[in-house]
Amino acid sequence: MDTPEMIESRREAAIKLGLTPDQVKGLEAQARRGGEQAQGNERPIVPMEKPLPSGDTGRYRWRQTNSEVEIIIPIEDGIKTRGVAWVISETTITVGVKGREALKDARLAHTLKKGGGHVWQIDREHGERCILVTLEKNKLHEEWLSIEEGAGQATSVLESAPKHASDGYTPTVRNTAVAAPSALSSTIPTASTPSGSVVTWGDATVLPDIAPKPASADVNSKEKERTSNKLAEVERELCDVQEEVARLQRREAELQARQHALKQNLANWS
Repeated sequence: MDTPEMIESRREAAIKLGLTPDQVKGLEAQARRGGEQAQGNERPIVPMEKPLPSGDTGRYRWRQTNSEVEIIIPIEDGIKTRGVAWVISETTITVGVKGREALKDARLAHTLKKGGGHVWQIDREHGERCILVTLEKNKLHEEWLSIEEGAGQATSVLESAPKHASDGYTPTVRNTAVAAPSALSSTIPTASTPSGSVVTWGDATVLPDIAPKPASADVNSKEKERTSNKLAEVERELCDVQEEVARLQRREAELQARQHALKQNLANWS
């Protein structure tokens, strides 16, 4: 018989995974070895929290958490904040480089929170300069399958497998080019590996949205490149500031000369 603690833990897991308690209970049964019975004092076997869909449209990449959606738009190094178009409402968005916006009057797949923290900034990701947009979901835990209404579904979804000391499970790993998750009611949990290979549980196959960890030399090289790019950006902005200061100094000198001349004229008329 399920204890109150097991029922509560199963309820919390169902909320995180977007499943019903009965579906979670079914996953527990699948994770146990055949014939093994649940002990009265053990917590239920439940999957880890399910990573949410993300995607890459070619014009922009996107990802999400339970409360926010992020859009990443690659841009050139010369683009400054004044060159970015930004118009947002609860149902539509325009953002990108002015004149060639990645999203222009695009109708969102879901509504945004009214008065929420919808912001953008110019940033770098993986050494690439980009516009990073953060949008606050109207409904907490709402799962987005795309940014734009009517667009294709997410290009990648990674789900996690149950982990339990007694489940006796060894994942089957095989390489594949394309894989798509089935509906929640029939999805069988999957496991991930550090190599980023596709891992199956039973007959379900999912393509992880993770890449192999680079060697330390690659990490150092990328970090050096990222730092060099940031330095170049700072130096460009500093040059812009210095030019503006020089312009203001010239203007100041002109105004001081006019001021002196006008004072001299007043003195001559006195």
